[in-house]
Amino acid sequence: MIWFYERGAETLRIETRFNPASRFYELVWHRANGTRTVETFSSEAMFRQRTEAIEDTLAGLEWEMAGAPTFVPEGWQRA
Repeated sequence: MIWFYERGAETLRIETRFNPASRFYELVWHRANGTRTVETFSSEAMFRQRTEAIEDTLAGLEWEMAGAPTFVPEGWQRA
């Protein structure tokens, strides 16, 4: 899934996916300045907990979702 957020003129893209090669869940931050951060999780429960925490934090910092998330099926193929 790809989630887009906006806050004023700032933009943020967060991608969530499962990496079949490593068997880890990944959360990838793409910032407007070109920086990228990857967080990895060995369990689905930890991944979901972190994703929910990010949603809460962004809402508290006045970031708003920009449209609906985009589903990318190849990011969720399991080996």
